[in-house]
Parts: sequence; C-alpha cells; structure tokens
Amino acid sequence: MSAVINSRPTSSTGANSIGEEARPALLHKIEGHVARVNDVVLLSKEEGVWTASDDRSVRLYLKRDNGQFWPSIHKIMPVAPTCLYYSEETSRLLVGLLNGHVYEFHVADDYNSMSDPEARR
Repeated sequence: MSAVINSRPTSSTGANSIGEEARPALLHKIEGHVARVNDVVLLSKEEGVWTASDDRSVRLYLKRDNGQFWPSIHKIMPVAPTCLYYSEETSRLLVGLLNGHVYEFHVADDYNSMSDPEARR
C-alpha cells in the first residue's frame, strides 16, 4: 500500500498543515503475499515496486494498463528476505536474507525476468 501524507505545498501564512488537515490517502493496494512484508522499494523510472516478505518471496509488481499492480517477477528465496536494494542504473537487485547471506541478481530490461543468483557472504 502507498499513501500521500501531504501533497499540498505549505502556505505562506505559517500554518502547519501537517496534522491539521492532512489525511493519508490510499493510492494502491498490492495483494498476493501470505506473510508480513519486510521491505519495499519503489521504482522511480517505472511504475513498480519490489517487495520482500516472510513467505520467502521477492516480487516485482508493475502497474498495468488497467491501473492495477500485477507481479512481473516472483522469486522464492531459501530463507526469508529482510531487505532489498535495487539500482535502476545497473539493473542489479541485492537481497539480504535472515541468515546473513546476500544474493545479487541482474534484472532484465523488460522487468520480466532476472538472472540466477550470485551468493555473497
């Protein structure tokens, strides 16, 4: 899920708009995980989001023409992933696991697949 907290610029009257009129607004809801989501990375060049979950999955959701997010990549890790780092410049995804291992993937330009992992200890 994502929300906009304060999308309006602050006024020059000095009034603090945070907390007075600010209300979170649900923009999109992403479903599919059966366990807690540990990390989320938003893409800046594409309407998409990486997620890492306690169900051991790493997923890339892309926004489709109908406005909904659908999984484009779904990878099951050997242990639950706890953190993600994605470089859009190099198309590299780093996945940190609960056991301390870090996996490195190269993501295809079309965001539909990624390479076999390289384990880093």
